Amino acid sequence: ANRAMRHLQLGVWRHIVFETETDTVAMAPCGSGVLLVTAPPAAPLGLLRRTLERALEHAGRWLEGGA
Repeated sequence: ANRAMRHLQLGVWRHIVFETETDTVAMAPCGSGVLLVTAPPAAPLGLLRRTLERALEHAGRWLEGGA
């Protein structure tokens, strides 16, 4: 994602959501890694994005040592 955003000159990536036949996947950079959240295709996209946001908040606190 970093390389694609750099080549397309779109700035820094915050998150990406893509759909497969079996899952909808949301991913976002987190620390030096990537956070991944999946849901069934029937799940509302807004729910998946909100879950990703909350997981990023929790992961950020955990990575900072604040659990």
